[in-house]
Amino acid sequence: MRRSDSPAVGQCGRPTGLLLPAFARTEFQAVQFLPAVVMPQLLLCGLFAPREAMAAPLRWASDVFPLTYAVEGMQQVVSGPGDSGTREAVLAAARHGFGTAGFSGTTIRGIARDAGVDPALVHRFFGSKEQLFAAAMELPVDLTAVVPALLAAGPVGLGERVARTFLTTWDATPGQGPLLALLRSAVSDRTAAASFRDFATRVVFGPPATAASPDRPELRACLAASQVFGLAVARYVVRLEPLASTPAETLARDVGPLLDHCLRRELGS
Repeated sequence: MRRSDSPAVGQCGRPTGLLLPAFARTEFQAVQFLPAVVMPQLLLCGLFAPREAMAAPLRWASDVFPLTYAVEGMQQVVSGPGDSGTREAVLAAARHGFGTAGFSGTTIRGIARDAGVDPALVHRFFGSKEQLFAAAMELPVDLTAVVPALLAAGPVGLGERVARTFLTTWDATPGQGPLLALLRSAVSDRTAAASFRDFATRVVFGPPATAASPDRPELRACLAASQVFGLAVARYVVRLEPLASTPAETLARDVGPLLDHCLRRELGS
């Protein structure tokens, strides 16, 4: 729940800063109570760490702290509503960072420094590093949302769901979009390959492989990625027939068992 959606939460926050000092009998006791009131607010207001990255109970506690309102108000004044220039500066810094250091070697703090903004603003615009990568690469879908949805239905049929998701997304994107362009770049450029490899194995195929089997999930993620991206090259780049003209639903049913084997079945020793 966002605080802006609940006036009641905002009303609760007004007396919070005065609650403990109200029990003080003298000014000296009031000063003694101040750290107990101020320190939690400093730690949870989003000034030192993005509230989006906090555990749910900590976010709920920060919702009623007056200092949280002040910090968010200052951030909105600094960023301005709909500040497209700042957003584009972050995206440009992200593309440069991912392109030079790869996905694992790039940090939100480093991108913010290159863009000349506060890291909290990057989190506010894009959320996580994975979501920033998807925005910077202009991917047609938010894979950080798609992958959990694929896992929610359980391990049975996971391979077919993965194949169907990729094929239908690529088929519906004119020219197969930036994801295929990124794949082409990865074939010819080592830096692009490192960035693409990190994202594909850690974000896209890492979670399904880990959820499907505890046996060598890193290898399973690589095997699944090789099947999906090999299929993409054959279907969209080389355009092998009749593979290129076969309906996505048919291919998903045919390729699904291969992906299931990669993700769930017993691997050779």
